[in-house]
Amino acid sequence: VGSWMAVGWKAGSYGELNIKSGAVTVNGQSGGAGVFVGYDSSAEGHLVVDGGSLNVKNDLIVGRNGTGTLTINGGTVEVGSSTTEKWTKLGDGAGSIGTINLNGGKLKLWHVRKGNGTAALVFNGGTLVANGASSQGFIWSNLPVTVNAGGGTIDCNGLSVSIAATLSGTGGLTFTGGSTITINGAVSYSGATAVTPGTVLAVANATAKSNILKNGLVVAGIPTVGQTIMTYTDVLTDEDISKVSCPLAPSTTFKIGEGGKSIVVDEVGEALANCWTGAFDNDLSNGANWSGGQVPTDNANIFCATPAKAPGTHAFCRILITNNL
Repeated sequence: VGSWMAVGWKAGSYGELNIKSGAVTVNGQSGGAGVFVGYDSSAEGHLVVDGGSLNVKNDLIVGRNGTGTLTINGGTVEVGSSTTEKWTKLGDGAGSIGTINLNGGKLKLWHVRKGNGTAALVFNGGTLVANGASSQGFIWSNLPVTVNAGGGTIDCNGLSVSIAATLSGTGGLTFTGGSTITINGAVSYSGATAVTPGTVLAVANATAKSNILKNGLVVAGIPTVGQTIMTYTDVLTDEDISKVSCPLAPSTTFKIGEGGKSIVVDEVGEALANCWTGAFDNDLSNGANWSGGQVPTDNANIFCATPAKAPGTHAFCRILITNNL
């Protein structure tokens, strides 16, 4: 598309565009917008991406004066590029409604914000990726963010980014990307928070810190000794440490880092693809008691907890079972 594109343009209109495969590129106006979804008053637009890609070279507005939704079930939507910052705005005009549903796939952008209408960013399985490090922040404070049961992922893409929005809902989020993601807003979602090794979750909000640790902070992978998992602007406690886990390495332990304001890795256990949990009925022959969902044929690993070595840490005894169970 050489200039700009509208899905649901004039007053009272209805427009729907469904991208299932292939590549769509919208060059946009020079200094203006690239894609409008729900352009005019009482217009309704729905942009659905099931696969393929949509590259918006200029700004993306979902709900300019009307009602617009962007639903991503698969594929990739990119706003701007890794070298050119463009903005994404939801609910741009008074009385407008703009919603992004991230059910799958990826949405790559520099920053996303709300206009003076009604807006929502909803995670239910998709991934939000930083396309660049915006001086305006990654997710603005005025944009409500809901994490549904399917959860979601925030990928900083090797960049240091900040989130000022309040994160709520029944699901949990995974933070990844190998750099620092700063949480300035509150967190009230009830699912677990996962952080991949190499990524640091820097929490600057007391409510966010309390709720993240209350619902469980999980290291989603095998970290290295001395690696920082989370930092907090105030003091952390032994009780805070006890809420951090690394299920792929049952003997991983954590400690409070320098200044009492960070949680770092103390010891690293062995990565296991299918370890004993005993969660169902403690029967070794029942696949429900194994983390992989099936009984291993050999080289099974059973970890038996022993008394804690220190507050918030645990020691494990490894039992290796070979041949058939």
